[in-house]
Amino acid sequence: LPAEAQLRRLCCARVSGMASAIELFEVAPLNAAPAWRDQREKYEAALALFEQDRAAEAIAACETLGARFGAGDAPTQLLLAHARARVDNPSAEFDATFNLETK
Repeated sequence: LPAEAQLRRLCCARVSGMASAIELFEVAPLNAAPAWRDQREKYEAALALFEQDRAAEAIAACETLGARFGAGDAPTQLLLAHARARVDNPSAEFDATFNLETK
């Protein structure tokens, strides 16, 4: 990647066919708008809340992201779904790693 490449950390994931979990990142266009950087910062903050097992706060952060940047961001929607599942089943053992069935 070029040194000036901008990345958004999406999650830690177990991917089908791989032995261990990996960090997934989105690479932004080299001319990414300031709004993309703002969205990245807010998404990564929501992800950090989820990873700290603060699912209700992660839901609120994701909903704020959707209201501000639109509901079409797939990573935000996936994070929101994981956070809602955690709130719906708080007694389950917590694992912040996403399980992805396809690459």
